[in-house]
Amino acid sequence: MWLLIVVLAVASRPIEIRLWRAGRLSDRSLTLLVLGRSPIFMTIVAIGAGLSLPVSLLLVAASLIPLMTMYRYVLGIVQEHSRARHPD
Repeated sequence: MWLLIVVLAVASRPIEIRLWRAGRLSDRSLTLLVLGRSPIFMTIVAIGAGLSLPVSLLLVAASLIPLMTMYRYVLGIVQEHSRARHPD
């Protein structure tokens, strides 16, 4: 099961990139998908490992910190690449 989760997380990235390039995903959506992998993965690991609820919540909350701190930075990179692809 763990291997399947890792494979899906890795395999979905090229699909997301293709959808973004085709204009079907917004810049913000792509940013959330890229940064959201860690909290989702941590939630699955906490549930699968059978951790207690307080430890699971702490682990998931800790995995949200990079998402919140890097959102604007990664969004800027994505928007820059979007502008480079579609100059006005």
